[in-house]
Amino acid sequence: MTLAGFDGLDLSFCVRGSDDPKQPGFYLIMAMGSEQAGLTGAKGSVIRKAAVGRLVSHLQKALAAIKNTLEANQ
Repeated sequence: MTLAGFDGLDLSFCVRGSDDPKQPGFYLIMAMGSEQAGLTGAKGSVIRKAAVGRLVSHLQKALAAIKNTLEANQ
């Protein structure tokens, strides 16, 4: 996404925790980076916190949907 003065990249990966079917699960690996022109200090901190909060919220919803789909297909 590119907006005036804002460049950001968010990557999320799900990596299988074990090949053992008796121990299902995965690791969630997130990498986030951004550059905001002119958003420093207190204002930049508030905006970054809000953006990260929205990202985490959307990711939680997406993971819950994936979990529900996988459990429904078992």
